[in-house]
Amino acid sequence: MAYLNGRKISNGSLVNNYNDILDSIIDGSIKSITVPSIITEIKDYQFYHCEELETVNLAPAAALSISAYSFAYCSNLVNLNILNTGSSLRIGSHAFYGCESLKNVILPTTVGGSLGDMCFGDCYNLESMTILGDITYLGTSMFYNIYGEAGMKKFNDLTLATTNRVVNFSSTNPSFSDLPATSTHHMTIHVPASLIDSYKANSKWKVFYDPGYIDFVAIEEVAS
Repeated sequence: MAYLNGRKISNGSLVNNYNDILDSIIDGSIKSITVPSIITEIKDYQFYHCEELETVNLAPAAALSISAYSFAYCSNLVNLNILNTGSSLRIGSHAFYGCESLKNVILPTTVGGSLGDMCFGDCYNLESMTILGDITYLGTSMFYNIYGEAGMKKFNDLTLATTNRVVNFSSTNPSFSDLPATSTHHMTIHVPASLIDSYKANSKWKVFYDPGYIDFVAIEEVAS
């Protein structure tokens, strides 16, 4: 059982009627939570180090901001379910940093703008990510230490569904700076067919494409 502002919160649901209900810190024992549609912001460090948290359900009705470190070090978080509702979704820096049990993540079409720096850093069991929204920028070191200290090479599939531009990233601390420079690991990045040549020619992506560490494949079908 967890508490918010003195009110009991049962595993599996969170029902409140005012927008700042997440002002209080949840205790670390809760295993699942559904954030109601009225919530517009999950604040900094809101669920930080909730190590027993396994399932997060988000179904925003309007804009939703997942702020810095809001779910960082939720080491048993396996199910991150973000429904394709609402008007916009913002993911802040380090939002899911250290969520080492995440394996497959789908970010809906409502996600937009720039994804936060290191927002999925140290998620070293991540295998795939699908980003359906119209994003402009992958955050600095977004996948920092994605392969972990043991050098695991599980993350090998990324979908960037943005149709009108090449999704870029920082050149000083690129999102894929931790990509193993070995012939034994190969990452597939799915992008719109019309943009494949642009990705291959992009100066930042070429650093990884030319040596053969990644390959670009046309998106055939992506469910929203």
